[in-house]
Amino acid sequence: MGFGCNLLFVFVLVPCRHTGWNNMEKVDGLVRINGTRDKLIPYIAGSDTVAINNGEHFMIVDRAKEISSILEKP
Repeated sequence: MGFGCNLLFVFVLVPCRHTGWNNMEKVDGLVRINGTRDKLIPYIAGSDTVAINNGEHFMIVDRAKEISSILEKP
């Protein structure tokens, strides 16, 4: 599981940040979840971001039940 996340970070997130890519097109069904204490991908309040209070970058593991309940909502 961690290996896949690292690949996503190295091959998708890092190049997008360095090239200045900014997607303006909304994707149907996309749920953006961000921890309010994430230091790698800082939380920015607003829009349709679901905030996990005091969530950090590792919250996908240590707050998995909470995140799963958000993703299961219709």
